[in-house]
Amino acid sequence: MYLQYFLNNISYNFLFLLNLIVEIMAGRGRRIELLRNIAQGQCERNTKPETFKQYLSKMSVMTNILNDDDELREMSLITNRRGVALKYHEAGSNIHKLKLPMSTETGAILFAHIASDGSLAKPRHRPEAPTAGVEVDQLNPAKDVITVSAQTYQNYKSALKWFHEYSNRSMEKSSSTWPAELEVQLAQQVKSYKRDIGIKKRDGVMSQKEGKTKVSLAGIRALGRYFKSLQPTGLKNTWMEGLFADLFTKLSLATIGRSDNIDDVLITNIAWDNDAMTVNFGTSKSDQTGQEGFGTKGTCVVCAAQSSSSSSSSSSSSSSRETKRRRTR
Repeated sequence: MYLQYFLNNISYNFLFLLNLIVEIMAGRGRRIELLRNIAQGQCERNTKPETFKQYLSKMSVMTNILNDDDELREMSLITNRRGVALKYHEAGSNIHKLKLPMSTETGAILFAHIASDGSLAKPRHRPEAPTAGVEVDQLNPAKDVITVSAQTYQNYKSALKWFHEYSNRSMEKSSSTWPAELEVQLAQQVKSYKRDIGIKKRDGVMSQKEGKTKVSLAGIRALGRYFKSLQPTGLKNTWMEGLFADLFTKLSLATIGRSDNIDDVLITNIAWDNDAMTVNFGTSKSDQTGQEGFGTKGTCVVCAAQSSSSSSSSSSSSSSRETKRRRTR
């Protein structure tokens, strides 16, 4: 009887210790998984969401170019036994798996294709079919063709470099070292392409304008008058919408700030320097960490509120004096 009780007690304690060990290991596993997610999140936050999407789109275009040619596919992409290129998972489901690091020859051929492919330009800028019988320069076949802008060409290089160093377990993508030889090769091609674009602009092949159009001072004033004229329409709009849009535009102009920075301005970011209001931005496009303190070293004058108030008060006092003079007369 005592022997049976002793054996049961030992088996119970053994099962208890076994369950405790399993729970500890499971908790440790969950903690490790949590720490992995934190590390992944830190890597993700180094790139803004909109930039992340743009880079993935650029990588999709580049890997599709490599996949369309049998020789390039074998040189640069990971394929299965049937020779079909594999793809990454989740966010990278439209990107073919690359053999990383990319060889200098593959990168040179890839960017030569981008520089000469007119179909990659925006739809409204795509060239017409070449005229038959026209002699083509073998070293620069796209000199009379509308191709991507110089900035877009640079963005392709930035996306490829970012993708080399990017790591994501859910995509089954591990980081790789960006080759120095590839950097030198692509830097030369980008520099040459920018000169080619300059010649195309001079010859009238491509438009002189790239990117966004500047807004003139007259345009800013017209926007201000329009915003001030806005009135509520039913339950959709309020009086504050026009006032907010007008002040937002003036603040963007006065601080030369991006809309993203202006949108995040808090009351604690606003201060006074003598008779001028100053705005301090925590971060900016060129200072993602906020260490440079944009707006603190050189204050941005938004409006001389005290001067305007004093001038308005002086004008009101002068008008009141004029009224008294008329009454005495």
